[in-house]
Amino acid sequence: MINAVANLQFAGNEHHLFPEDNPKRHISKLIEILDGSLNKGNLEVNAKHAFDDEGSVLLGVVGNMYQVATPEVKAYMRQRLLPTAE
Repeated sequence: MINAVANLQFAGNEHHLFPEDNPKRHISKLIEILDGSLNKGNLEVNAKHAFDDEGSVLLGVVGNMYQVATPEVKAYMRQRLLPTAE
């Protein structure tokens, strides 16, 4: 399923990717799946291999979604995905 999503056309489909009633709906679920694909043991040793195969593809999907996201959704994605100062 992730591979099928990776092949979608993102530009021009923002209204499907970020529905008006809840623009974070799909990206929050994808981030949840991405978190589940993270091998935290590998992250400590080698960040290049921190994700399983599906997680690696999903990183590309999330990156493509970020490119077309609204400023509100981009801020949400940065807050969820980037490390904090803590």
